Amino acid sequence: MGADSVYFYYGVRRTIAPSDEEQIRQLEDDSHPIYNLAFDHKLHVAWGCLTDGADYFMLVGHEIGRFGIEGVHERCLNEVLFAEIVEKTKVRLKAADINEPSAFYVQLQAQY
Repeated sequence: MGADSVYFYYGVRRTIAPSDEEQIRQLEDDSHPIYNLAFDHKLHVAWGCLTDGADYFMLVGHEIGRFGIEGVHERCLNEVLFAEIVEKTKVRLKAADINEPSAFYVQLQAQY
């Protein structure tokens, strides 16, 4: 059994309806097209569901950390490093033809 964690990401967040069984299956068995696209453009992907029956989330961009008992406990980013992450991630997302506006996301992944 895992523990709750919180993702810190710079990039885009997409939602997937629980009724979209094909996309969820692809995420579960690592066959979703986003995996190859992200790998080819040096982007990270995380996905999950907060509670049973809720929409699934997918984060695509730069993972700053997955914080929690079973993850990272602390991290420090100065302004220069964060600005570099923002600029590189924007370029990589554009190259991957991911055109949603990028932002800084903090996403709880609860073990329900």
